[in-house]
Amino acid sequence: MNFKDDTAVVIFEGGCPHDPLEETFMRVRREVVLDNIEKIKKIDGGPEILLVTDSESLAERAKSLGATTEWSGVPDGGTFHFGERLRDIINRNGLKRVLYMAGGSAPLIAQEDIVDILDRLVSRDDIVMMNNVQSADIVAFAPASAINRIQLPSSDNSLGYLLKELGLNREFLPNASRMNFDLDTPTDVMVLGFCRNIGPRTKAILSTLEWREAWRRMSMAREILFRPMAEVVLAGRVGPTIVSFLNMNFKCRVRVFSEERGMKALKRDVEGKVFSLLGYMLEEAGPRKFFEVMGSFADVVFMDTRVIFAHMKEPVDEWDRYNSDLGFWENIKNPKVKEFTRCAVSARIPVVLGGHSLVSGGLWLLAEELLEERGLTPLEPS
Repeated sequence: MNFKDDTAVVIFEGGCPHDPLEETFMRVRREVVLDNIEKIKKIDGGPEILLVTDSESLAERAKSLGATTEWSGVPDGGTFHFGERLRDIINRNGLKRVLYMAGGSAPLIAQEDIVDILDRLVSRDDIVMMNNVQSADIVAFAPASAINRIQLPSSDNSLGYLLKELGLNREFLPNASRMNFDLDTPTDVMVLGFCRNIGPRTKAILSTLEWREAWRRMSMAREILFRPMAEVVLAGRVGPTIVSFLNMNFKCRVRVFSEERGMKALKRDVEGKVFSLLGYMLEEAGPRKFFEVMGSFADVVFMDTRVIFAHMKEPVDEWDRYNSDLGFWENIKNPKVKEFTRCAVSARIPVVLGGHSLVSGGLWLLAEELLEERGLTPLEPS
């Protein structure tokens, strides 16, 4: 099928790093973007690709692969607004159907997946597809002009939900780890390091990272999944799919503390409405006692810390969040986050810290790769 006259893939990837750790993370994301652009360009009759970025070097490399680039920067003193920028691009380019992808989304997406999305997108005129109900970073929709009839979101998390509420018929993308995994944190980058089907540029940059202790802790954590009757704790914005996957494929016992799903899409974090039971327990017991108790009944913990941090009602910047993910507690400025992280990495059991992706697509990928390494075919939730 020829998509060129009808459909465009729009990829947003930008931002200015404020420290060396954030810069490293963004470098990985940019290599993922280029690998995904190459996949799309190899589709026969493939769509136009529009990369929206404020990185001149990324734009030049993307152009060399055949993408068209749009500048995402804002005038001095201005503020970037996702929805306004996407609407402007759609209207100015006269786009009819759009597959939107965040820069760090789906680093393991297959070319066949992209073709399937595009085929479904051109099959009807009133459709929205997304990879997550409450916090999507891949959204395909038609007509593209529907963007003019919604309250424009400041971030991509709620784009799919708003289009569905407008009346477009919602369809879900394949419920697979490669579709639900994206790069939001350094923990996600480490997960990617355990995967085989990564693009050549991504693979090259991962080989340069020196996060050995964090990778060792993650390696220990995932191996415990194969231990008969291992007690596995999932905490944070945990959805039912990852729980089903673990129950179908491993003989472990899964304890789930699922809290604040949709936290970002519903703006509960920015409005100070987040409440976490685990966060309350941390405050009452203190992090040392908290992880002592965890270690008394659990063999491994995978924790989405963003719920905990939002519960604190204190500013936690990316520097502190990223260093917490990697266990670099010495670098953390916020005293509460610093002590929390120090106690987590010194716990008697492996504790893996990260964001939402860790307890969804990230853990799913880690588990899938582990099964395939053992010569087993993963059973997938329906």
